Amino acid sequence: MTQLIGQRNLQQIGKVRAELAVKRLGSRNPEERQAAATTLQHGGPRAIQALLEALRVIAIDKEFLIPPKSTREEASRIDQRSEAWSILTLNVLELVGQLHIKRAVPYLVEVMEKRMVDNAFVKSGEEMRSLVAIGGPAVPWVISSMEHAEATARRDRGRRADAATPSDVIEARAAIVLGDIGDHRAVAPLQQMLKKIEGTTEGDIFGVYFETAIKKIMRQDGFYPGMRLPPLPGVTLRPDGTKPL
Repeated sequence: MTQLIGQRNLQQIGKVRAELAVKRLGSRNPEERQAAATTLQHGGPRAIQALLEALRVIAIDKEFLIPPKSTREEASRIDQRSEAWSILTLNVLELVGQLHIKRAVPYLVEVMEKRMVDNAFVKSGEEMRSLVAIGGPAVPWVISSMEHAEATARRDRGRRADAATPSDVIEARAAIVLGDIGDHRAVAPLQQMLKKIEGTTEGDIFGVYFETAIKKIMRQDGFYPGMRLPPLPGVTLRPDGTKPL
């Protein structure tokens, strides 16, 4: 059965085919990965469900179960330390954003909160780009992640010790996402974060992420450089949205 969605034909696929397509997203063969992605992009509800299940596994750091190809074959697992797992993870994260799957948002936020820090700079990961692609429906989740980053970091330190992502990095990642989405609902929470860290070491290092996000949103809402931003009690901003030195 097929149905027309936009300008594309959506070919409904079954559960097993969808799960095998997700598995092939971890193939070393680019053509096989592309074929799998195309199958999932046009595969309908079963494809979306298979992607969501893979994303859930990625988010909670559990082994990915590969379905058997036949009833005589046992299921196997992808080693999370393998190249296949890394490739599969990146492709799943990218696809759920391309397909604008709203149900993926909580899992994407979880990945954003858990992704290890690989250098001194806060950079956008694939999960952050997918949150931006999904847009408005992700905003409340990302704001909540930013506002509860300290509790999240404490929780993860109890689970993963030194591997936990620091709260200020989670906050900065959330700010980047909110700025790139450009939704005005994020302005007040971002200003509150700026107020909270004003005059602290964290503010000196990470304040720029909140300032940049506020400026991006204001420009998209019709503000322009030099226009005075809405005042926030306790924080005096320059006309361009930055804090005075």
